[in-house]
Amino acid sequence: MKLFAIAALLLASQAHAADIAFTLQPATVRASQGLGADWNDKTKPLLVHVGDTLVFTNSDTIPHIIHTNGDPFPHGDRKNPIKPGQTVRIPVLTAYDSLRDGALYDHDAGKPSGQLFWIVAQ
Repeated sequence: MKLFAIAALLLASQAHAADIAFTLQPATVRASQGLGADWNDKTKPLLVHVGDTLVFTNSDTIPHIIHTNGDPFPHGDRKNPIKPGQTVRIPVLTAYDSLRDGALYDHDAGKPSGQLFWIVAQ
């Protein structure tokens, strides 16, 4: 009976898992849309769920590293930034609300740069 319950929970969690695409636009495009250098609009954070996979495409002209404190996914690899034109798959592991807990940001630019990434993981 316990095995059946565990299997049902695993299937239920997988039923909600999805690939959530996010494309980081070049800074010039973001600025022309009135977004400054932020990666997305604070009033429209990217909504994901624990178990989803963030499919992150860097369409900017420079490499980027997503800075986190481990939530909702591990910090980006400092030795292997996301290169221009590259797409990476990042599993969403924990709940996180950047409106409450603070925005994620580009590791190399630093938080004061304004290169903020607004995300809510439920």
